[in-house]
Amino acid sequence: MIKVGPEDSIPQRIEPLTNKSINWAGDKFFWIFYVWIIFGFRIFLWMIGIEDSAAAWTATNIVHSVVTFFAFHWIKGTPFSYDQGIYDKLTFWEQIDCEIQNTWTRKFLLIIPIVLLLITCNHTKQNTSLMMVNVFFASFVIIGKFPAMHRVRILGINK
Repeated sequence: MIKVGPEDSIPQRIEPLTNKSINWAGDKFFWIFYVWIIFGFRIFLWMIGIEDSAAAWTATNIVHSVVTFFAFHWIKGTPFSYDQGIYDKLTFWEQIDCEIQNTWTRKFLLIIPIVLLLITCNHTKQNTSLMMVNVFFASFVIIGKFPAMHRVRILGINK
């Protein structure tokens, strides 16, 4: 008969491998900075002479969608070699919170493009063509963040 000691009867919690290249995404300071950058870009557009609210918010939405699509959903791996290649096949979005879905960080990063789309559509004053452009660009970023899209490569693109 084998005796089980008290240290063997308690299951040990295994800590997930910490990915140092994306830990900052869950920091509240980053969240404030992220929102500030978006509104700062909108103010920059006003300062260079784009005073039409619909055009400025559409440009903000398009730039945000393109930049975050490539940064979060296209580029794979990490810039550091400490991880020895374990993240080389994962995008930034897939690496967030050790691939755990529906965390506060993921929810925040999903809400931002949705709110930006709503603000943009509100300022287009029901201009159908501008709304379609905004929905088209925002849809790539929003759909890519759904849990069902985790590790999915549509038609093998970016495999």
